[in-house]
Amino acid sequence: MDFSSFVARSTGYATIKVYLAGVRLAHIEMGLHSPFTHCPRLHLVLRGIRRTLTAVARPRLPITLDILRCLKRTLRSVGDKRYEVCLMWAACTLAFFGFIRCAEFTASGVTHCSDTDLRCTDIVFFLTMASGSTFVDLRPTHSEQVTRS
Repeated sequence: MDFSSFVARSTGYATIKVYLAGVRLAHIEMGLHSPFTHCPRLHLVLRGIRRTLTAVARPRLPITLDILRCLKRTLRSVGDKRYEVCLMWAACTLAFFGFIRCAEFTASGVTHCSDTDLRCTDIVFFLTMASGSTFVDLRPTHSEQVTRS
């Protein structure tokens, strides 16, 4: 227990677990019993260390018009494929002006999930002689609460 508390000053929870696993393995290889079999206090100390050492999520700052302008300049300078630059700019402006979180219109991984990912059929354009508008049908994300009426 004292070792775990001492090491917690300079390392993380996962490192402490690796150290203790090494001590346990050394005992077992020498034919001894695991030193942590009957140590409920050690498990409580480890749980406390994990709780106190977990990183607190940094608050996300909002995207401002200045940041959006800077992003546009950057996209123009680094983008070598016009299609990809236009696609990225469209995604950024959709998210900015629609107050949309990234998880609501981007894929969550390499594989496609038809329940949550945005598809071409979810976007409808209405063009008239005077003006045009676009409607985007967003599926609910896992973090949204579904209410029943």
